[in-house]
Formats: sequence, C-alpha cells, structure tokens
Amino acid sequence: GAPFLLGSSSQEDEISLQAGGNTLIGYIIVVDIGVIALSTFRNWRWFTLLALVGSISAASVWHQEYGANASLVTSQAFITVIFLSFVGATSLFHFVWRQAPNSIDYILMVLNTTVYFIISYDNFDTYMREDWMGGFTLILSLFYFSLSYISFLRYGKRPDLALMLAGIAAVLLAIAISIQFEGPWITIGWAAHGSVSFWLASKLGMWQPRAMGLALFTIMTCRLLVNHTILETSAFQLFLNSRVLAFAVGICSLYGVAYLLRKTSESHEAKSVQSSGSQENGGKLTEPHIGISILIESRILVPAFVITANLLTIWVVSAEIISTVDSDIIEKSGNVEGHIKSLALSLFWAMYASSVLVIGIIRRNLMV
Repeated sequence: GAPFLLGSSSQEDEISLQAGGNTLIGYIIVVDIGVIALSTFRNWRWFTLLALVGSISAASVWHQEYGANASLVTSQAFITVIFLSFVGATSLFHFVWRQAPNSIDYILMVLNTTVYFIISYDNFDTYMREDWMGGFTLILSLFYFSLSYISFLRYGKRPDLALMLAGIAAVLLAIAISIQFEGPWITIGWAAHGSVSFWLASKLGMWQPRAMGLALFTIMTCRLLVNHTILETSAFQLFLNSRVLAFAVGICSLYGVAYLLRKTSESHEAKSVQSSGSQENGGKLTEPHIGISILIESRILVPAFVITANLLTIWVVSAEIISTVDSDIIEKSGNVEGHIKSLALSLFWAMYASSVLVIGIIRRNLMV
C-alpha cells in the first residue's frame, strides 16, 4: 500500500501525475531488487510467486493511472525491468548454487515470460506499433537462447535448466514467425511448438510439456483440415503452394515426434532391464523402472501420430489432385471432369495402400 499512498498524496499539486508515476515505478524496482537478493540465497518459491503477482498488479495500476501520459519507451522499459528482475529471481539461485529446478520453478519461469509477453503485446497495440511485435519476440527468444547456453556451460552434465530455457526460446521463436508472417507460417509455428514440447518432455521427464504438445498438434491438425485444404485454382501450382508447405511441415513433425517417443520408450526399457539385472546381482538400483505412463504413451501416441500423418498425406495429395483437375493445367470437358477426379483419386489411393503394405512387410521381415 505504500506506493499508492505516496502517489495519492502528490496528486494535489501540478506535477502530481509525473511524481506519482515515478514514485510507484521506483518503489516496485526497489522491491524487485530485494526479491532478487533474497531469491539468490534462499529459493523461496512462494515468496517469488507472491512478489511477481504483486509487481504485476502494481504495474497494472500504474498503467491505468499514468500509462496514458507515458511514452511507449517508458511503459515498455518499466515492464522490462520487472521481467528481468524475475528472470534473475527464478534463475540466479540455480546458477549460483547449481541446484536443479523443480516443476514450480519452471512454472514461475513460464508465468513470468507469458505475463511479460502479453503486457508487451498490449503496449505495442496501444501505441499502434503491432508491426514491431515480431522483432521484439525474436529478441526475447534470442535472450532465452543466450541464457540457455550460459546455463549449459554452468551445469555441464545436468542441463535441466538449460533445456527449459531453450524450450522457452524455441516457443518464442515459433511465435515470432507466426506474428511476423501469415498463412501457413502460423501452422508451421504450432508444429514447431508442439515438437519442442515433446522434446522437452522426453528430456525433463515431465508430463506437462507433453500435454501441451498434444494440444498443439490437435489444433494444428484441425487448422490444416479447415484452413489449408481449399486453395484458389486460378493461379494454382501443383505442389508449389502454401497448402503443401503447411501439410508437409505438419506431417514431418508428427513423424518426428512419433520417432522421438519410440526412442524414448526403448531407452527406458533398456535402462529398466539393466536396473533389474543390477538388482538381481546384488547391486544397487541405479535407474528407475519404466513407468506405466511411458508404455501407454508409446503404445497409444506413436500409432496415433503415425496414423494421423498418413491420413494427412492422403488428404493433401487428394486435394492436390482435385485442384489440378479443377484448374487449367489439364484440358478437359465438363462431362469428363468428374470421371477424371474419380479415376485419379482411386489410382492414388490404391498405390498408397500398396506402398504402405509393402513397407510393412519389408519392415516385419527385417525385424524377424
């Protein structure tokens, strides 16, 4: 309550607006510096969370009371100082003492970044500078990549924090692409985000990034089917169009994540076997047994992703065939157009089914 009382007392004179705003900014900065100092030596997560919520609340009050008379530079610099303060509050303890973060630490990092991004977007929108947002997000992504590299050098063989920071950076990079570009690049950004989420889940052993990745791939698939299926046929180019680009990236990301999940499952199974053998020989159990969740995810998600990728492949090639017949690439009369589509689609589906069958037989023979 101190900054608000100080601000209200100065509102009676000519410079009340500026004095009140400066008082509130200075108070928040001093408090955040204290939070950084305390969190560097005592990792009080509840205290950091309370300070973050308080700082954001105070910043919101400042924005409502004084933001209309402040410039974009002032508004953005203010929220950036708060953001950097809590980057230090959530990271310095782990850098200094080389302690691995837990899930609450990760949540605080993501919360700080998310709030900063949302407020920054609102600032740029308020001052009619939305076209700066793509470059700003790219700079923020590079900042986290730099932190990740420093963390990797500091931690060495325990890169949990480095992986988390790299994941945040990769997500911001995907968002930057989505903001800066249009059309298929939004879908490509979601595909990249989903892939990074599954990669982080496999490295950190956490289910939260995997759930986020699954949600993103679901949204990506829906967007592919709804937004990218239909193209204008007036200037149609076979396979050299935005539809094929979006579908190709989405399909490749699904296959890549399926491969990652399978390799992760095989790695856990191998470690489980080694641990069992060590325990039987009287040694200590150095690796945990494979969890039921890993088995369920590998046996459900891997086939689901592979099937989805195959269905999307059939869908996009079928759409290309239909667009080719509808365009001026093939000369035809109106009477035979439907027959050409039916024949071409039937031939493609038969060839694709035969190819999948042959690949399955070859793979089964190699595994025997």
